[in-house]
Amino acid sequence: MSILQNLNSSSDAELLAEFANSGSDAAFAEMVRRHLPLVLAVTRRRLGNSGLAEDAAQQVFIALSRRLRKRAAIPCLPAWLQKAAVYEASGIARGEARLRRRAGQVEGHWQSESSPDSAPGLDEALAALPERDREILMLHHFEKMPFAQVAQRLGITEAAAQRRGHRALEKMAGILRSQGRDHDAAFCAMWLGASLSPRGGEVSSGLVSRISVAKAGTATKLPWLPVAAAITLLGGGWITMAIVRDQTKDAHASETPAASAKPARPPVRKFEPRTKDENLTDDVREFITRAKQDPKDAWEWVKQRPEGAQTFLNRNAVRALADRDLPAADRFLSVIEGIGPRAEVIDEIFGSRAEGGLGSAISWAESVSQPNDLRGVHFIDADYINSEWKNHDYAGALGLAKHPKIREWLIRQACEKAAAIDESQIEKLAADLEGNERHIALGHAASLLLQRGDPRAYELLEEMKADLWNVPDLDEVAKRDPQGLLDWVLSQEQAGNRDKIAFSVWHEWGKTDAAAAAQWVRGLNPQQRSDLGVDRMINATVERLLKQP
Repeated sequence: MSILQNLNSSSDAELLAEFANSGSDAAFAEMVRRHLPLVLAVTRRRLGNSGLAEDAAQQVFIALSRRLRKRAAIPCLPAWLQKAAVYEASGIARGEARLRRRAGQVEGHWQSESSPDSAPGLDEALAALPERDREILMLHHFEKMPFAQVAQRLGITEAAAQRRGHRALEKMAGILRSQGRDHDAAFCAMWLGASLSPRGGEVSSGLVSRISVAKAGTATKLPWLPVAAAITLLGGGWITMAIVRDQTKDAHASETPAASAKPARPPVRKFEPRTKDENLTDDVREFITRAKQDPKDAWEWVKQRPEGAQTFLNRNAVRALADRDLPAADRFLSVIEGIGPRAEVIDEIFGSRAEGGLGSAISWAESVSQPNDLRGVHFIDADYINSEWKNHDYAGALGLAKHPKIREWLIRQACEKAAAIDESQIEKLAADLEGNERHIALGHAASLLLQRGDPRAYELLEEMKADLWNVPDLDEVAKRDPQGLLDWVLSQEQAGNRDKIAFSVWHEWGKTDAAAAAQWVRGLNPQQRSDLGVDRMINATVERLLKQP
């Protein structure tokens, strides 16, 4: 049996392989010592600083040992443990709450709101992210890896790692907003940095030993339902199964004939609602009820909302309706007035339909859209980067789309996907396009080249200079060589929107090197300053800064 020579310096992957291959108690104990602070942080936020939190942590590591014995892959150990801890703590909390209610102690609450780093729903939102999103957040915020190291670990570019990390935070914030919690990506990043226990945190050696012993002692005695399967889809609704910790009761339960269980009814949709029933706010529930009964009444009710109709619609109310009753959502769209509200409703229904198939969602959007319906609609809910389980063929779907806005969105999504997987596909896509659509694809390719300092970017810019505004991610572009790009823009007298792109690059440059950005402006002659609108831009920037407190 091989034993790792230096456990403290071994990577998680090495420890996982050692335990899976040889059952090394030392390797398992090192994993517990290393990651117990993270697991306890999650369970204590849900269960308080009590023995229940330690029980939940113990069950998480027992589940880990069982999973490894089955040779199941775990790409990122902290990400797997965080999700397992959320499920286990939630199952225990629900079980204890039921016992307390039966005993008449309805005042019991098992979430430690007094904890300095507690914030309802954040652990659950992190656990709800797809695995690759949780992995990149855990590597950056828990493992404390810089994005360059994260990129090396995942086999992608540093820029791609930064984009994925930012979009994972945005998706986490979106989950929270769908539950009525007003948290943005910056708040999520701050919480992750403060609340994920740092590696090497102090833990009780006695608890580490107890968990290691429990792993060995219960490996064949305790019937275990894997925590990742604790939530089961039955009859179209989500049912949470409590994990009973009494071994005798579990053993008897395992002897119940399978034939006694009621047959599961196939789900109505191919996917579960993005927001579960228990997480819907009261006003969204009211909206769904009204929309199913009378769409006109629902629209009048929405228009009376104190936050405004469009703000309410933007809180994923229509998505919740569409996930549960697509015909009702379509009937609601038919009575909507105004470009903005219609765009919001189309966006939400499209996102729901895209879950079942991108092609059908596009065909639907083409059939219901009026001339101005898709102005500014981005269909964020079907974003590829944040969801490996939404791996849509955006480039292939162009054959189904005729509406200019839908086609532009598909091209941008195809380019985003290619940027994360194979950048060469962007220029291949551009080769099959014409006009502004080709410029959109070339703009993405040029952006990536500019971020790497590749001079070939200027060949692409030369072709697409009819509208330079098609270059995305200017904040990242400006970090590489802002002066080189600005000098090129200055030389392109016939380029479209060169004043906009010049100001954006110059503004980002000023954030990191204000003196150099100012010096560049001072070197322009009066005609150049007039052509780029530099004086107007500087004045607007100064006025904005003066208005800030």
